[in-house]
Amino acid sequence: MPKCSASLVGIAIFFLLTGTASAQVPPSPKPAKDHPSPFSSESFVVQSLQTKIRFESDGTGSREVVARIHIQSEAALRSFGLLAFSYNHSSESLDILYVRCRKPDGTVMPTPLADIQDLDSEITRNAPMYTDQREKHIAVKSLSVGDTVEYDMRWTILHPVAPGHFWFSDNFPLVAPRTRSTRSGGGLGKGTAPRQISRYSIDFVQFLG
Repeated sequence: MPKCSASLVGIAIFFLLTGTASAQVPPSPKPAKDHPSPFSSESFVVQSLQTKIRFESDGTGSREVVARIHIQSEAALRSFGLLAFSYNHSSESLDILYVRCRKPDGTVMPTPLADIQDLDSEITRNAPMYTDQREKHIAVKSLSVGDTVEYDMRWTILHPVAPGHFWFSDNFPLVAPRTRSTRSGGGLGKGTAPRQISRYSIDFVQFLG
């Protein structure tokens, strides 16, 4: 066989094998369509809400609230754009550990704690002889619809109203799909009566806005 014919046959076989290999490559999978959130019609969704309570035998203690709230409407933006938390100035302190805005792309915009305003509450302004309630206000920086606001607050009891006693009540949301409760007992130590402690945790909470 002439050399040029052998070369042509070799080139033909190369293109044939290349075409066969290309035909065997599976097509790229189509991206999955995003499933709409079942809460997309809500004004806002509380994605996480944790309340941590600590009590000491003398009646002092603390309460910490950590929240993450997704903003889905202009109404929710007006409600959560300016956060206000009350506390009793004569018996407790309120520390705002952080307030921040999380954008859809994951960017975090912290709000400077220097922007916090410590003001008399409305009830204190109207009847200062009956209460010493104050409020801390903070405007969430760069918050927009579609963002998530996150905050961490801690109330510390410095002067208990009834030394040696403690109590706490809270409101549970109306919609709590996965709620579980556990009960455990705890002791105060040698020579003291035991305390019965009930603990409740909520995995997911939705507030209807």
